[in-house]
Amino acid sequence: MALEKNTTEVMREFAQFCRTGEYHPIAGVRDDRAQEYRRLAFNIVEHALRRAYPLTVRALGTEWSGLIQRFYAEWPLVSPELWKMPRQLCDFVGGTQYGMATGRPWLNDLLRFEWLEIEVFMMEDVDPGVVNAKGDLAGQPVVLNQEVVFSRFEYPVFKVAADQLTAQQGCFFLATYRHPQTLEACYTELSLLFLRVLEILQIQELSGSAAIERAASDLGIDLSGGDARRMLELLSAARSDGLILGVRNVDLR
Repeated sequence: MALEKNTTEVMREFAQFCRTGEYHPIAGVRDDRAQEYRRLAFNIVEHALRRAYPLTVRALGTEWSGLIQRFYAEWPLVSPELWKMPRQLCDFVGGTQYGMATGRPWLNDLLRFEWLEIEVFMMEDVDPGVVNAKGDLAGQPVVLNQEVVFSRFEYPVFKVAADQLTAQQGCFFLATYRHPQTLEACYTELSLLFLRVLEILQIQELSGSAAIERAASDLGIDLSGGDARRMLELLSAARSDGLILGVRNVDLR
């Protein structure tokens, strides 16, 4: 049954009040009850975002509440699902340049780093098929954990304290992935070359040696034998960490 036009308008006005705090008397609504309802609605939102962004809460201190009040009042929320709201806070901070305006140019990176943990944890399962967890990474097709997101950051928010970040601007690469056994969200820092190796494996299952050669060619890097061995060692470490699942039982050499 469709709501009457007046009912829809009242609901819209009340929802706007809950977000902005700007109250205009509504027929049948007690002012004191309206204020209490707004407080409860805001607390639900603030609590959800606080749980999603513990590092950001710690970095902002007393300014956290003001940020959430601005976000809740100003940003056009595009999803009614509460677990997606942290992503919208990322969009708000990036879209309004809030971090730059408050002297924290690293803030968007910090929020994005924390959001990635949620995104990866909630992503759909990907069936890798039959994988040999102990095969030869150099000569057999390598199976990457496809429950992964590769990201570039301007600030090393995943390893440096907030009060030291501004002076650490650079170019940093990260893989955030869901561990195949524990299902926990994990992350690891990557060099540009190793990132390219993993990007290639994400698209096509090549032998480790072939993927390393192609990555070096793509980046215009002349690899020595020692460099290639180090890349294979990184693939082995990634297998131990759950970023590489193993190999297919086909020898490509």
